[in-house]
Amino acid sequence: MADIIAFPPSGALRRSLAELSTAVGALRRRRDSLERQHAELCSVKQQIAQQARQAIMLADLAAAVEQAILDDDQGALARLQAELAAFAATPMPQLDAAD
Repeated sequence: MADIIAFPPSGALRRSLAELSTAVGALRRRRDSLERQHAELCSVKQQIAQQARQAIMLADLAAAVEQAILDDDQGALARLQAELAAFAATPMPQLDAAD
């Protein structure tokens, strides 16, 4: 009536459990490694976004300088020169070199 479940011999079961435990450990280490890589990539993404914002600001500043020169607007040029000096004094984030 009741089906009998056949279990592998105890030695084979122990080996299977040991292999399973090893595989679980490897998966956990891989997950931890992927989490670290993800955090590093998020940091690099933020640095790139910051550099892109700074590049856009610099391009806008250059366009404003060009227009002030075309308009011969000395007041605007003086103001833009101060903005450019402030921009140049701002440290730009450096991307970390890949290991």
